[in-house]
Amino acid sequence: MTGKATRVPRGTTAQLCLNWLNWLIRQLSKVDDQLVFDRSIRLVYIQSLLAGHRPLSRNDRTVMTTAMSDLIKLSVGVTG
Repeated sequence: MTGKATRVPRGTTAQLCLNWLNWLIRQLSKVDDQLVFDRSIRLVYIQSLLAGHRPLSRNDRTVMTTAMSDLIKLSVGVTG
């Protein structure tokens, strides 16, 4: 890896591949709450970008902030 960001052609979509041998992934598959599942998967995606030393776009940062805020609200019982 050169440390340089790779430019992705427009129209290309990202694909997140999950490792079934990972304990967290197996636990997430058992989550019944769709909102918790969705936000958790979004955070796993953001974490994969960070682990790959990829810069976060404005949209990525928005996804991360929204997912984290929603999960914190859900965990402490805040509604609305």
